[in-house]
Amino acid sequence: VPLIRPEGAGAELGLGDIMLDYRLQALGGNSRLAIAPRISLSLPSGRNARGRGSYGVGAGLPVSYSFSPRIVTHTNLAVLHVPGAREEEGRTGNAEYSVGQSVVYKAYPQAHLMLESLWTGGDANSFILSPAVRFALNFKSGLQIVPALALPYETRSGGSTGVLFYLSIEHPFAHSQTDARYPSPIR
Repeated sequence: VPLIRPEGAGAELGLGDIMLDYRLQALGGNSRLAIAPRISLSLPSGRNARGRGSYGVGAGLPVSYSFSPRIVTHTNLAVLHVPGAREEEGRTGNAEYSVGQSVVYKAYPQAHLMLESLWTGGDANSFILSPAVRFALNFKSGLQIVPALALPYETRSGGSTGVLFYLSIEHPFAHSQTDARYPSPIR
């Protein structure tokens, strides 16, 4: 659930549109290559006058490859179309496509260093480079909590730096801890 402040004078902080994703692990498990296509639905959570509040549909193709036990790469190709989006110039409709690439170095079994990049084209052309670190807290029940911290740098508008905190909670409610069809992010 994103918390955003749209660009522009007097822009208010508020909820961004909520994305619901369905992802299919098409290839993966114990192999070095994993492919997990997804479809997305963007649900409005704010007023369109504030740059939010439109339905949208999207698709993505994430591909991961493990070069070695310590180095893994992730590539993600995605497209999102929000037909009802409004812009300041009065145009409607918004199409975005993106290419993401990341390299993960497993410094320790439960601590990873990451370098991620994202190029977005279409109505919002930008490039982001983001170094990050994540840790895993594993519990005997199979529950896993993964906090992460990133420092993204965006090249649009002369460059800006931010701080991103990420939290993932992986609960084993639908599978056993040893089920290879559903690998956890960090094990």
